[in-house]
Amino acid sequence: FEPSTPAVCVVQQPAPRAGYTGSAPRWKPDCEALDCEHCCKHFGTFVRRHHCRACGGIFCSGCTATRRRIPFSGEIARVCPSCDLALASAEAGAKQPPNAPGPPPMSEPNYAQPPAYNPNFRPT
Repeated sequence: FEPSTPAVCVVQQPAPRAGYTGSAPRWKPDCEALDCEHCCKHFGTFVRRHHCRACGGIFCSGCTATRRRIPFSGEIARVCPSCDLALASAEAGAKQPPNAPGPPPMSEPNYAQPPAYNPNFRPT
């Protein structure tokens, strides 16, 4: 019986975290993260590492508490706060029809004409 050797993490070049890109991410190896990438909480016995399923970054459980549907996999999974915002805005944009009119344009004020008299106006 030979004792097992501890796992060695060999990282040649850490990939920069690009956030949500729309395709399946390369998960960051656990040994590359000593702290949560969002709140900087130190990982240890009671603070565990969790991968964001959208960007592959490593976060604490509090920062990956939100679950969203991941477009490239279709599953509902943990996401970090920045991917949560990106996916929420993508979902909001997808719900609006492509030819839907936006808000009406703001009209320019007419400075040539004085404002209408309002007998109920009271300055504050």
